[in-house]
Amino acid sequence: MFRGSCLKKRVRPPLICFSTQYAATNENRKTMEEKLNALCVRVVDYKDNDRLITLCTAEKGKILVKATGVKNPKAKLKFAASPLCFGEYIVVENKGRYTLKGCEAYDNFQDIVFDLKRYYAGFSVLEWLDKLSDNADTDTVRALLIVGTEALKELAYDVDVPPENTMLKFQNALLETTGYALNFHTSAISGKSLENDDKVCFDYYSGAVVALSERSLNYVTFTKNDIAIIQGKTTGSDAEIRRILIEISGILSFFTGVRKNYSFEEFLKL
Repeated sequence: MFRGSCLKKRVRPPLICFSTQYAATNENRKTMEEKLNALCVRVVDYKDNDRLITLCTAEKGKILVKATGVKNPKAKLKFAASPLCFGEYIVVENKGRYTLKGCEAYDNFQDIVFDLKRYYAGFSVLEWLDKLSDNADTDTVRALLIVGTEALKELAYDVDVPPENTMLKFQNALLETTGYALNFHTSAISGKSLENDDKVCFDYYSGAVVALSERSLNYVTFTKNDIAIIQGKTTGSDAEIRRILIEISGILSFFTGVRKNYSFEEFLKL
């Protein structure tokens, strides 16, 4: 045995994979603030004081954002975690999850809440945007956002325009935005002109507008006057617009697969 070894105990140096400065920079990148032009379309309570808000944004499509502490009556960002809030949202992304940090409101369309029919129409707009933006690309969501905010603006401030007219224009715009615009000029089956036909059909079997003689058993009929109303070339009676609105809503549901719009159903009951 050796009383005193000349071998000293080796001390393992700390493992350093990358510099702390790089780590801090990388972490800052993960939590960088972003400013998004967005409309709050859906709100769900989360835990005691938080909310999960669904935003349709012009820059990132549809995202889910955690709004911390906004259920507190004195919360500064309570307005931002409410449906109908349209503004510049400041969010932080970390590992694909977003947290609300600030908001500058452009509009909240609050005049809608003073009229029950406009209220349900407004929330029907939010519901359509929420459902149609699922799995949609950013360009489509941006287009939906523009169409939706225009409809909300009209519902809130153009009191001389009946909400049924606004909803008809909005749903027709949704068909165009999602790539399902109705072609009332030529038949999708024969290609013949429909300009001189007194009546045409949207045929559910063909999924398009056809001549009356080309229809299947499942169809809806539009007169020349109906088409003029849809295209905004003339005004119709309340009964006419309501009937056309229900038919266009059915066609929109057929194309998009959105079977239920609960706010729209309540709107139709009024």
